Amino acid sequence: MERSYDLIVYGATGFTGRQLALALKGLALPYSWAIAGRDRVRVRALASELGVDGHVAEAQDESALDYLAREARVIVSTAGPFALYSDKLVQACAAHGTHWCDLTGETAWVRRLIDQHHEEAVRRGTRIVPFCGFDSIPSDTALDRLTREARQRWGEDLARVEVRWRLRGGLNGGTMASARAIGASGDWRVMGNPGILTPDETLDRAQGACLRDSARPWRDQTSGHWLVPFIMGPVDVRVVRRTRALQGLDPYCLLQREGQDLGGGWLGASLATGMLGVFGALILTGPGRALVRMISPAPGKGPSDEKIFAGRTRATFDALTTGGQHLRLELDAKGDASNAVTVRCLLQAVLMLLEDSGPGRGGVLTPVAAFGSGLEDRLIATGEHRVEISAPDSH
Repeated sequence: MERSYDLIVYGATGFTGRQLALALKGLALPYSWAIAGRDRVRVRALASELGVDGHVAEAQDESALDYLAREARVIVSTAGPFALYSDKLVQACAAHGTHWCDLTGETAWVRRLIDQHHEEAVRRGTRIVPFCGFDSIPSDTALDRLTREARQRWGEDLARVEVRWRLRGGLNGGTMASARAIGASGDWRVMGNPGILTPDETLDRAQGACLRDSARPWRDQTSGHWLVPFIMGPVDVRVVRRTRALQGLDPYCLLQREGQDLGGGWLGASLATGMLGVFGALILTGPGRALVRMISPAPGKGPSDEKIFAGRTRATFDALTTGGQHLRLELDAKGDASNAVTVRCLLQAVLMLLEDSGPGRGGVLTPVAAFGSGLEDRLIATGEHRVEISAPDSH
């Protein structure tokens, strides 16, 4: 079917959407592309600035959304909260065989996408790829790299992975809006399910307890530092489980724990963990969400460019194999996680969909299932994303 555009960026006038659109403009791509959003004035202004077509489509306007999906080969959405603003657009993409990617971390919403669209997308070869920002490309690609390395070196699988994140940067208003929406919708009630993105019929009580998300600080054996449960760790872990399931591996035999290193001892880590608990409690009530909204950046707002690019995203992945071998992967990415790294990851996912590169399978996929090892290779090739792997103390 002839289409007017290779790509449409939906939500382009938001904070992250604008960064993505500017990055696309800077590449001078050999593809036809346009932007779309909900605010007519802002869409027209940005389209004029970029020199591309602009389309107005409200999140519930099925006719306008159907047009976008019908006229594009690929749609990328930065319009969160996705459970509020992207359901009908994904539905239109599934109906027209239009590839999709986004940067959501809303696992309950993606579970609904799997139930509604996975089988049809598999049949048609349509790739629907959520989690293409910092949630969860760095973790998904790192675990895939470690899995392949363990097989190549020793013919073994991974048994346990401990992740230590060191982050410097800021949050944008869209991230905070998504957190509030999860609290308001009740989706948080199912997001604790360790098998929310995978078939969990085989999980018995003991396995479920073993896979429960960490709620207390712990001491990292490599650095000796006390770690705070990483707020996005539960998303990363569930994405990796789905990747393994789509690869035909047991999604539940790998124990993965992600923590954030704030540079303090036990007391500091305990206080920070307590603050996370307070934040989680606040977003579950109307007054609490109102308070969070008052002290958070508004949707469409975020850190300055200077703060974004002065940020840093580092992680150490320490993995043990089924045979007791030790692998370590070090990640070092320029810029802050929520903005610079997210846009860089999303941009490469978009380019791979446009180039139709990757394993070529359809379905509601994880980044690794959709794009394979080529995704990490492309991120490294940017020069702003470094990955080193070693086998310390292995025997």
